[in-house]
Amino acid sequence: MPNSPEPGTTRRSCGGCWLYGVVIFFGLPTLLLMTLALIFMGREQSARRQLQAKLAERVAQNLPIDNATLGELHDRSTSAEDTAEWYAVLDVITSAEHEQSTKGVPTLDASEGVSETFPAPGSDWPEQRATLDFLEKWSDLEGKVHRLASRQLTSGSTPVRFDIEFDSFDTILQHVQHMRSVARFVRVGGERAVYFDQPDDLLRSIESLIGTSDTLRGDPFLVPQLVRIAIDGIAIELLQKSLEHDVLGVPELQRLLPLMLTRTQIGNEWQLAIHGEIAGAMPAFAEPSRIDNEISVVLPARSRDALMYLDHMTAILDVPVDDLTQFQTTCQALEDDLSTKLYGGTLPNFDGILTGMMAPAIASAAEAFIRRVTLNRLAAIAVAIRLHRKQNGSFPESLDDLGPLGIDLKQLSPPGADRFGYAVDETGGVLWGYDFIRENAIPPTPPARPADGEESYEADMQRIWTWYLPD
Repeated sequence: MPNSPEPGTTRRSCGGCWLYGVVIFFGLPTLLLMTLALIFMGREQSARRQLQAKLAERVAQNLPIDNATLGELHDRSTSAEDTAEWYAVLDVITSAEHEQSTKGVPTLDASEGVSETFPAPGSDWPEQRATLDFLEKWSDLEGKVHRLASRQLTSGSTPVRFDIEFDSFDTILQHVQHMRSVARFVRVGGERAVYFDQPDDLLRSIESLIGTSDTLRGDPFLVPQLVRIAIDGIAIELLQKSLEHDVLGVPELQRLLPLMLTRTQIGNEWQLAIHGEIAGAMPAFAEPSRIDNEISVVLPARSRDALMYLDHMTAILDVPVDDLTQFQTTCQALEDDLSTKLYGGTLPNFDGILTGMMAPAIASAAEAFIRRVTLNRLAAIAVAIRLHRKQNGSFPESLDDLGPLGIDLKQLSPPGADRFGYAVDETGGVLWGYDFIRENAIPPTPPARPADGEESYEADMQRIWTWYLPD
């Protein structure tokens, strides 16, 4: 029998207990979510103020922060004087008529049975007739490219202003790949000059390749600068081949040496590209739909994300470029540090989701810039060795003997080493570097020459980094 309530008391009703349960069950999570939302909004507002302040500092320094200011920078650092003529060249290079005329031309025709490389002087050249006919057909175009490219090599020249409609990551840079096609076209004429021992034409082709590369030095993104490096690589290969076969005379070598020496340091193009990457990325943080419409549903404006990206890229801008070794190791360290911030915890860093998607592979880009500079240093020394041989009747016994020709070995050292390797005997000279990305030091003796037709990464590196200068 249940106990009766004490006299003077009443039993409390529990009819409202369920209401308290509902409030607790739904109210606490709601309160928690609101609290988290308020915290997120507070952090976002604080980050937005910091971001706006840093962007204002960039504007005060005439540095770009978005599409509009990037366009202004591009206009300031380029010239439209030759724009129309270069577009006329690109129209021809990309035309169906030009494409059809490349049949049977090495490096331009990828058809089976067509050589992928050009022959050495004195070797059989099955595609000779097709190549010479091609060059004859487009001789006026070749002359026009030489004339336009040579303007880029004059002191105080300004890069070409190609028409770019800056639109964050949707920016179209069609002209960049077309300029690479121009370089491949110019190379054909250079290879002809090597084969037939025509030093004047060869010099003009090498200079045209370098000038073609320089037309893009005002494009403020990493991609155009990496294409420039590829075009420079074509010029270096042609120069290496010409020095091995001793095609260039004293006048040509004297003209090339100061030109190559001007390209032995990382220039302003690195900073320009990084500034362009910053300006291209900032609009995407404010409007994530620029990357993906689905992302914008999940991620609102990302000020903390933008701050992480901006701080990372600013740190890259602060890295000195004079010391190639320090430049390489510091860029790699900054990339590793960003990776740790983004993915070093148990869960990915929510504050850096877009940064992880948009930050460029800066260490690889830095290595490409270093490689270009190092190859230019190697090329300048090789030109000086050939010039010494022609002016003095013998190869230098040591690279120190090249001082009178303006070779400063301290300024022309490879990354991680004091100087390039050099050896000379009765057959001639050999100059070599090393694959600084995979190897730790320059070999004490020149690597064995790869066999003709040998295809491997190691063989390719030996061909690039070892320059043979037979007597």
